[in-house]
Amino acid sequence: MVFNAFKNLACTALGAGYSFPLLDAMKSAAASAPKAGATAAVAEKEAEPVKEESEEEVDMGGMFGDDDY
Repeated sequence: MVFNAFKNLACTALGAGYSFPLLDAMKSAAASAPKAGATAAVAEKEAEPVKEESEEEVDMGGMFGDDDY
């Protein structure tokens, strides 16, 4: 509960442009961290071939009352 309260405080401070020492430390740590998630996502996206799905008309049996015969 305390951790969630701090996260809310940090997000509010970032949005308002307010700064305090612990928030400055968090910002510098986040800026110096490697962007592993972004690199992995790009590599995964390049590895997957693009699959185009064709749209098929499916008879829903008048499920929504739109019997257009």
